[in-house]
Amino acid sequence: MTTRRCLCGALQEMSLLSHFCLCLQRKAGSCCRCIRFLHVFVFVLHIHGGHSQMCDPADLASLLAFSDGLDRMGAGLVGWGPNDTSCCSWTGISCDLGRVVELDLSNRSLSRNSFRGVAVAQLGRLPCLRRLDLSTNGLVGAFPASGFPAIEVVNVSSNGFTGPHPAFPGAPNLTVLDITGNAFSGGINVTALCASPVKVLRFSANAFSGDVPAGFGQCKLLNDLFLDGNGLTGSLPKDLYTIPELRWLSLQENQLSGSLDKALGNLSKLTLIDLSYNMFFTKIRAAKIRDKYPAFIFLTHFLNKPR
Repeated sequence: MTTRRCLCGALQEMSLLSHFCLCLQRKAGSCCRCIRFLHVFVFVLHIHGGHSQMCDPADLASLLAFSDGLDRMGAGLVGWGPNDTSCCSWTGISCDLGRVVELDLSNRSLSRNSFRGVAVAQLGRLPCLRRLDLSTNGLVGAFPASGFPAIEVVNVSSNGFTGPHPAFPGAPNLTVLDITGNAFSGGINVTALCASPVKVLRFSANAFSGDVPAGFGQCKLLNDLFLDGNGLTGSLPKDLYTIPELRWLSLQENQLSGSLDKALGNLSKLTLIDLSYNMFFTKIRAAKIRDKYPAFIFLTHFLNKPR
């Protein structure tokens, strides 16, 4: 539904093509006649390039509201403003059919800005936004709990965001979420995260507390799980050992304890694991994973100190 809405929103801006939007809103079997024209239209638009596209008025309004909500613009947003309505040519923005699909403001000298009111929530109203990068800006404040219906890749690492972490419950295509190096706190919303085909979760160096929640076993496509540098406690949930595609598991520098289940050896695709600086007390031989993870065994043996 989101893809169809994004495409139709762009076509509706052009009266010549509005009937194709109506066609796309019908069942798939009735769209055959408009597909050939649509292919030609997209090809021509691609030749002209994203920066020549007209900016959707609703997207423009959301971007202006976002910039207005910053305490100060910073060097990274030079060119943003109401005097230029061609937002597809603005710094860090990529468009498709006039709709904003990517926003890359990484390392844009936005430090010491805070989001006043609903500033960042305005970005969540961009219905076609697939990639968002606000990393390395020193931004502070809360991140909205809803919005971003088409989001796929999010990187807000190295900022000062606080409160609950974003989970994007209404985003069915989320694959990468990197929130490393913020001050997100509370628990981890595994239910919402695993409802998407998520592959990478980087939650390092925040202020998460409580147990590592059960439910990660539902993330069937998860490759990388980084929860290191938090205040997580308790033992590891058993379903953590059932993630079929898991390659990297980083849990060091928490307060985890208990024994390591033998099922850890069932993670056949695991290539990196670090559980150091915790309080595990499993005997290495009892875990029966010495041969498979020799480097991990060394770290676990020498850097875990039960209290």
